[in-house]
Amino acid sequence: MQEPVKIASDIQSSVSTGECELLAKAAEGKVVLEIGSDRGRLTIALASFAQRVHSIDDHGGDSPFANTLSEFVANVKRYRVADQVVMHIGPMEKALL
Repeated sequence: MQEPVKIASDIQSSVSTGECELLAKAAEGKVVLEIGSDRGRLTIALASFAQRVHSIDDHGGDSPFANTLSEFVANVKRYRVADQVVMHIGPMEKALL
């Protein structure tokens, strides 16, 4: 029996529960590229089904008001998907080169 999608409903996100479920199931067994991970809600859902998730985000860069990196790292660890997530920290344009 397949395990359910991990829905991190306690993490603030613009991605709905339904969207997380749909995208996670579409990612099953695949290597996924996620551009813009914010605090990691969708990352966690994707990693619950995907072989690996490559997540690109600058997490707010130098802005003290928008930096989400520490929350993102804590969340993927707390939901026990850190082994399936490869973090690429920085602007998308540089990470894709």
